[in-house]
Amino acid sequence: MRGQDTTRDDVLAAVDEEFRADPLSEITWDDPYPQRLLPGRDAPEDAYSRVSEPARHRIVGARARAWERALERLGLGDAESAAVPTSWTFQSEHPRARAVVPRRADAQPLILVAGALEGVAEAVVAVGMGDPRGGSGPVLLDWVPDCGCDACDSGSADLLAALDQQILTVVGGMVHVRGGRGRRRWVAWGTPSGARASGLGIPRDISRVLDDARAGQAPRGCEVLRGEPWWRG
Repeated sequence: MRGQDTTRDDVLAAVDEEFRADPLSEITWDDPYPQRLLPGRDAPEDAYSRVSEPARHRIVGARARAWERALERLGLGDAESAAVPTSWTFQSEHPRARAVVPRRADAQPLILVAGALEGVAEAVVAVGMGDPRGGSGPVLLDWVPDCGCDACDSGSADLLAALDQQILTVVGGMVHVRGGRGRRRWVAWGTPSGARASGLGIPRDISRVLDDARAGQAPRGCEVLRGEPWWRG
């Protein structure tokens, strides 16, 4: 099944298939400090300043490339080179930016910027959405891993799941709202699976704000970016 009749499950299956074709997909590891989940336990202090095996994080770059290939193969989008957004707080050595532009006109482009971790290329990926060629540029959602130190490492499965979740935020449809002024600026975004918000001065009824933004009735002064799912199924 191709194009907009594709389902979310079809997309994830295609990503898994593309990823398995990459030799880097064979790199796996467990959480080095699972005791962190227990009350009063934590990783060793020196683990917070150590990145023991940065090369294994190349699976993040490989997973991002698998998403590009899967979206193209399914006829949902077209991948192309892009400029690294100058407004993003993400900083990394030797960044490489790619945009995947959806075939569906009311969806938002996916922006992927792969960078280096401890000198290892394509070991961290920043995810955003929006047209990189117009307006104020694309919105940065997050980067994976958000911290590559040993203490924050929870294993390869969690790492890939975190990247998938960020990308699904874009291709699965979302609304992104920025509001407030000065130090009391806030940002919120909603997806079919829930809502998140951060910053100061967040409205009490953020769910209603997001619903209004979806309907084209965001509060005055807010910046809204919204996109429909890349698929219809």
